[in-house]
Amino acid sequence: MIAFKNRNQVVKAILSTVIGEIQTVEKNLGIQDLPNDQVEKILTKFCKSLQETIDLTGDPESIEQLKVLKNYLPTSMSEDEVRKVILDLKVSSTTPLTIGTVMSAFAGKQVDRKLVATLFAQLKD
Repeated sequence: MIAFKNRNQVVKAILSTVIGEIQTVEKNLGIQDLPNDQVEKILTKFCKSLQETIDLTGDPESIEQLKVLKNYLPTSMSEDEVRKVILDLKVSSTTPLTIGTVMSAFAGKQVDRKLVATLFAQLKD
């Protein structure tokens, strides 16, 4: 509401789009309030899309919109936190560590899966 009252067009545009998507999903599912995990998936989808746009064009408006949306998502695990979990798994595992084992350790956690895969590839030796 603050963005709407302050007439911040960038924030207003992205939030209107996200709210519209949430309402569409609610209508399609026939429910009143979408669970938080579903809302997080929608926000994550928008963030990924914006990041792709930024990577291709460097659009300043997309950068601003991405910053806005990230404020509504829970914080992701940092690279150091991910590295520590992978190293702990490596030390505690009696068998060779696989990507499936590593990914299952991150199930339910807010983490960039590409980062996990990249660090696993670096640390598996």
